[in-house]
Amino acid sequence: MNKKKIILVLIAIVGVIALGIYLGHPHNYTETVLSGSTCTTEGTRQSKCWCGDTYEKTLDILGHDYVSEVTQDTTCTEKGISIYMLSL
Repeated sequence: MNKKKIILVLIAIVGVIALGIYLGHPHNYTETVLSGSTCTTEGTRQSKCWCGDTYEKTLDILGHDYVSEVTQDTTCTEKGISIYMLSL
């Protein structure tokens, strides 16, 4: 076999091995938040592997977290009053 054929065979073998590694590798994703969740809207997170495989996940709405405080107790003649404040 001449040198050119040997080089082509070696390149083909290396290519097959590289393709096998590429197709059979375990994905190692880097995550990036594309848009953060708010109290009223969902967010989006993207996961991307070095091989180019990507997927996106929807992040849950945060909602509101209220804290209540009784400002006037209920009596037999008066209604009680509670206020609700957004917890920060």
